[in-house]
Amino acid sequence: MKHSRQHNLGELTYSKQTAFAFDIEAGGTDGSQLVQLYSEISDSLPAPSRFLPPNALLNINLSPLNWLTHEFISDKGPDEKFLLRFYQALWPLKDTWQKLESEGVSYAFQNYHWIDNWLRTTKEGENIQACPVVLETHQGEALLILPLGIQTIGRTKCLIWLGGEFADYQTALFSNAVFDQLSNKDFKMLWKSICAAFHDIDAIALERQPAMLNGVENPFLFRGSKPHPCSAHSAMLNCSLTEFVNGKRSRSWRKKEQRCERRLAEIGRVHFKVAQTESDMQEMLDTLIRQKSASYKIVGARDPLSSYGYDRFVRRLTTNTLANGFTHLCGLYVGERLAATAWGLVYQNRYYYLLPAYERDELSRYSPGNLLLRHVFEWCMDNGIEVFDFTAGDENYKTHWSDKSLTLHDYFSASSLRGLIYVSQVHFKRSAKRLIKNSPRLFSAAKQLRLFWNYRLRESWGRARP
Repeated sequence: MKHSRQHNLGELTYSKQTAFAFDIEAGGTDGSQLVQLYSEISDSLPAPSRFLPPNALLNINLSPLNWLTHEFISDKGPDEKFLLRFYQALWPLKDTWQKLESEGVSYAFQNYHWIDNWLRTTKEGENIQACPVVLETHQGEALLILPLGIQTIGRTKCLIWLGGEFADYQTALFSNAVFDQLSNKDFKMLWKSICAAFHDIDAIALERQPAMLNGVENPFLFRGSKPHPCSAHSAMLNCSLTEFVNGKRSRSWRKKEQRCERRLAEIGRVHFKVAQTESDMQEMLDTLIRQKSASYKIVGARDPLSSYGYDRFVRRLTTNTLANGFTHLCGLYVGERLAATAWGLVYQNRYYYLLPAYERDELSRYSPGNLLLRHVFEWCMDNGIEVFDFTAGDENYKTHWSDKSLTLHDYFSASSLRGLIYVSQVHFKRSAKRLIKNSPRLFSAAKQLRLFWNYRLRESWGRARP
């Protein structure tokens, strides 16, 4: 949503995603006039922007988007100097961001398109002010981009990683050179400088941070980080499909799957299809979202696709990036019926298996989802994908297929009384969740209670309303 306000120097236009930008209609505007204009309209900025220092424009050479710049000196000596730039929008960084994606170290969830589409479409994004931070050399070469944002939860302002609920790995984008130029002490000093700039927040909430980044220890795992309730799992695709399946699953399991495939073939022609046309994409997206929402309901889990706007996110991201190969959408047909679907990402020779789903009807007894997964394995091998990433979650099928696990960590810290209350609540919930997941009896009882509360009880209340 955009807002405008008239001033004697022109019109100020700002929105949640783009922070604010000047559209000057009159010519001859100099720096002092812009500073005066900034002072006049500072009270009218959106609430998440009110933490800006009053001299922000002076600090950034009158650029209203890069609101603050610090000089950062490495622990290696005064000759190692860098610039730490703070922004209030993604789009001024688009070219720099995408260049660092192609040349540096990051996961798919730090991709520019992922974060930009998430901010624009989801209900989570509506309560977040993007505040990315860039570390660069004096020559303008970006060494590090931290996709940070301020999320307002009730009245509590939290500094978070951007990316949302579906972003299973949340961290920064690193150049290959930054690990040589900065020490672990430098990263800690850097983080202190960043936190000092965000002086108006109540808490820091950095979730699902991976322990490793392409074999390098994540430098943003600070003291006080705790293990996330679940880990992530992946498999190396360095052999043929037959060798891969034979090495992962038992002979009896393979025979059972062969019988299921024959049964499906008796019902209709079984074929695998990757979405390439607009009609394919729309059909598969409609089916995927319906199938996935049904599976959430069956297990009693909250459905983010319907309740948090992630259906719009999935649709928009797929529409924008299917052609360039970042998103991958496929399905398994039995005759004319789309029995199973899968939505994932392809990024730096890694396939992210994010949203698999299948029909909950008579076909489900023949495991069309398992057959689709084997077809996706084969597609990855044919297209040079090196790693199949099942992402976060400790489901049995992920551990059966995987040969590597990645520990995820959460970091919470309070800077106010309101933040302390929020962080204490989060720690209590996380501790309870870990306790329940580690006890099969408690876990089974919790699933039944969740199913009863989320659907059966709510449906009963809905029917009771006049």
